[in-house]
Amino acid sequence: MGLKMKLAIIGCLICVGISATAEEVRAQQPRMVTLKWQIHLDDKRDFSFTKLRATVFHSLDRNRRDESSGSIIPDESGRFSFAVPAGSQGSLSLTTSDPTVMNAIAPEEHTDYSWQPGQWELIVSSDFEVPDDSPPIIERKIELRRGAAFSPCIPPRLKRGFVFYWRLPGSRNEKRNVTAFVDASVMKDEVFGGLEPGRWYVKYEDREGHKLSAETLDLRIGEFLRRKCR
Repeated sequence: MGLKMKLAIIGCLICVGISATAEEVRAQQPRMVTLKWQIHLDDKRDFSFTKLRATVFHSLDRNRRDESSGSIIPDESGRFSFAVPAGSQGSLSLTTSDPTVMNAIAPEEHTDYSWQPGQWELIVSSDFEVPDDSPPIIERKIELRRGAAFSPCIPPRLKRGFVFYWRLPGSRNEKRNVTAFVDASVMKDEVFGGLEPGRWYVKYEDREGHKLSAETLDLRIGEFLRRKCR
């Protein structure tokens, strides 16, 4: 057998080996499944879904969540998607920079939260599973509610004390929110968000329990009430 023939045979064997190795690698790679999410907001007036961020962690190991899909921005219709290997477990969290969106993690009567400009508030946290026999595409949805927000106006004489606020008409057993502060300057950017629309009573007291001021606010759905305080 000539040298050229031997080299040709060796070359063919190498090609076959490489091809077989590539097939083995492809066979070992996990099958990817795309999860398509749709965010539903009950009132979308003057709202931009770019004020939401989704973060996903997933792993093929049930006890770990070490693979991240990064920060995902929904499109203008509230849709976003990502791919994970079949057989994965994971967690999804959703944050917002719009304080009119209610917290969907807490019970319905505890949807409010304190917020400051630039803050991303956690409003959704859930786990998910993608079984080995999942179809190539899975569609899921997230339901959100729109509320309202307002910035408090601390009386000039109140240097440290409390802000009480609750929705009217209030009963004796109804939850009343309270925020304590020891320096009024830290309250200048404070916002109370995720509130149920309606009439709210706001009361400002000092540390001794003396009421220095009170006000009633009519908050509409989707309203972020910013005031120029004296």
